[in-house]
Amino acid sequence: MIELWAAVVLAVTTPSQTAEPALRPPVVTHFAWSREPRARLPREARDADIREGVVRLSCDVNASGAPMACTILSESQAGVGLGREALNAARRARLAESALRDVPENAQYHFDVVLR
Repeated sequence: MIELWAAVVLAVTTPSQTAEPALRPPVVTHFAWSREPRARLPREARDADIREGVVRLSCDVNASGAPMACTILSESQAGVGLGREALNAARRARLAESALRDVPENAQYHFDVVLR
C-alpha cells in the first residue's frame, strides 16, 4: 500500500514531460512603412567619432500602425545615446496599413533604426 501511495505522490508532484511551452508572440521582421523611423546620431556618438549606429528594436504596434512599448534588443555601440534616439524615432514612425493585415494582435515587430 505504501508503494502505491508513493507512486501517486510522484505522479502529482512531477511536472509533465508533455506540458506545452509558454507561447511567445509571433515576430514580424519584414513589413512596409508609411513613415520610416529616422534618427540622427546623438552628440555623444559624434563626440566619440562614431559615424553610424544601428539599434534593433522590438515593438508592439497599435491599430493605426504606431510602434509602442518598444524595447532595445541590441545597439551597435552602447553608452552613446543610440538607443534613446532610436526609441524617439520609433515613436514618430508608422507602419503601412498593409503591414497590419493578417498579423496576430499580439505580434512583436522587430526592426533596425540606422542612425547617421
